[in-house]
Amino acid sequence: MKTKSLATALFILSLCAVTPALQAADNWREVLNKSGIVLSQRDLPGKTYQQIQGQMTLKGRIDALVGILNNPGLCKQWLNGCLASNVVKQINPAERINYTVVDVPFPFQDRDMHVRSKASYDSKTDTVTIALQGIDNYAGAQQNRVRVKSLNGFWRFRQLDEQQVSVSYQMYSDPGITPVAAVNSFSADSLFKTFSNLRQLASSPAHRGVRFSPAELKAITVR
Repeated sequence: MKTKSLATALFILSLCAVTPALQAADNWREVLNKSGIVLSQRDLPGKTYQQIQGQMTLKGRIDALVGILNNPGLCKQWLNGCLASNVVKQINPAERINYTVVDVPFPFQDRDMHVRSKASYDSKTDTVTIALQGIDNYAGAQQNRVRVKSLNGFWRFRQLDEQQVSVSYQMYSDPGITPVAAVNSFSADSLFKTFSNLRQLASSPAHRGVRFSPAELKAITVR
């Protein structure tokens, strides 16, 4: 029997956002405010699960954060519940398709997904946005895994000064797990763990000095 809690799997199953920016609409309810991490949830009309968003500020560089998210070998170190991840297609320097497997505890089967990601850099605000879109029919089903079909979202990193980055994340998805109330409850715990892991990894000596090369920055810059 798997020992990881349901919360371990729910964050990655919910990698999803409705728009490429944190929405300013009403009805958000703060569900966690701890260690500089603020998480909120809200109901959406016609949707089963709650939408969630997260915000924090960390020590580091947007260069390092983009490098972490673009390195599938680091998935297990920051993304809560990640069993494996790899790039299956590099479309261009700013865009790729990843295949990711998520641990889900007994009695559920593990989930997997193909996610198309695209990075864009706004030089006016010193901000990188990584938009995410699930591709449900990219490849055939894998044994003992359930494909996550509905997925889209974003990460947003804004450089506030030489050492501080604002991190924003927002998502909605249907992981196909019941009871729904448990999914809504545990998703915040899982996102908190992911934010904490990402903050620690981004400030580590291995990533503090990471910088975009001129070619890398040019490839993702919005014109």
